[in-house]
Amino acid sequence: MCWRRARASPTSRSARRGWDRCSSARRRPSTHAPRTARSSGGCATPACGTSAAEKRSAMSQLTWDDVTDGQEISIVEEMSSQRLVIWASASGDFYQIHYDDSIATENNLPGIIVHGALKGMIVGRLLDEWIGAEGRIVKWGVSYRGMDRARMPLTVWGRVTKKYEDGGRALVDLDVGVKQQDGTTETTPGTATVELPRRA
Repeated sequence: MCWRRARASPTSRSARRGWDRCSSARRRPSTHAPRTARSSGGCATPACGTSAAEKRSAMSQLTWDDVTDGQEISIVEEMSSQRLVIWASASGDFYQIHYDDSIATENNLPGIIVHGALKGMIVGRLLDEWIGAEGRIVKWGVSYRGMDRARMPLTVWGRVTKKYEDGGRALVDLDVGVKQQDGTTETTPGTATVELPRRA
């Protein structure tokens, strides 16, 4: 599954949602002020929560030269039931197992579960905040391999697997994903490629 920033008119549904499913290999999310990796909280929009105070804006722009093979990044995201209701409203996914405990229980679930698309979005947000305003997400995608219960923190992570140049572009490949509170159970694995500026 991959995602791109909606380009529709302000009155369209996709513009209100903010993100569209896509098959394009090139896309760029918004360049809102990023925060330092390994902080807690959600993003600055109502659909994804409240941003932590830590910002990359106080730091220099990340460059391709700064990145090393095996480098890791991560944030911890709190998945409250309120956040899932807001996401349901923003995305149009009103399946009750995401916000109604009784319906979730009737479907043999331990409680309400996090939307898969929301997990995909927070992976993209981690990348967006790491690369900074001058970086670009070339592509990213995740697979939904397991359920995550609401009201439990999730670790969103990335690890550099390759750093290279291609056609004059400075690129970085990463493994990405979402892990449960135990830090080992991976529910949303994926990969990404980003482009970064070179150091002046």
